[in-house]
Amino acid sequence: MKPVTIIGFLLTLYLALLEPPLVEGLCCDNGNWAWVKKGCCVASCAGQNCGTGDCGGASGRTCYCRRCKNGPPVQFFCLFKSFDTSLADVCIELKNRWMEWDAVEPCPFSKGDLRKFFSQQITEFLAELLEEEVSLSKVQAMQTVYDFNSYKNCEIRFRWLRLCLKAKWEAQVPLVLQFVTEQGRMKYVRPLYREMYNWEEIRPRAIDHFKKTRSSMMSMSATIIAKDLHL
Repeated sequence: MKPVTIIGFLLTLYLALLEPPLVEGLCCDNGNWAWVKKGCCVASCAGQNCGTGDCGGASGRTCYCRRCKNGPPVQFFCLFKSFDTSLADVCIELKNRWMEWDAVEPCPFSKGDLRKFFSQQITEFLAELLEEEVSLSKVQAMQTVYDFNSYKNCEIRFRWLRLCLKAKWEAQVPLVLQFVTEQGRMKYVRPLYREMYNWEEIRPRAIDHFKKTRSSMMSMSATIIAKDLHL
């Protein structure tokens, strides 16, 4: 990108942020922060040799310049276009199937459900489940079908073990304690300790384990988790 284009982009964004009335009337899209979108689209247009850089309004997933020195309106990519959500959609669909399934009925799921999933999609599937109230019987069925305990990916294991704690599956607690011992990252350790602390029957085990392993943890992690455990 040419230096003049970078300068033009920064100046346009500065104008959009400080003087929204100047661009609000010609927004490329409606909705909140439309004037910021307008500023970005104007900058994008100006970077393509437009004489004035003026967005002519939304046209499907693109915007167009109505005052381009090179002739008729020139379409260009809108910085706020809609994104393809197909990879996430299948995760949500599988989550919905699990939530709609009556656990007293035969299990309709198989390991093939995840055969074409990337690891990020499995992570997203579990993250979606964490937003729901999943019964213990369904979580146990997931282990039977998908064998999540065998996964080594930290992102997957973290969300799976947290789901087990939320469902109060006591047999999984040793795996949780092993995980928080092996992993020192705050993003993994803190939520799991919080889940264990909120589970009254498991709280003493969590506190005892923390006291035994505290010396091997990073100082900041140990200090913050100690506060979470009210120590």
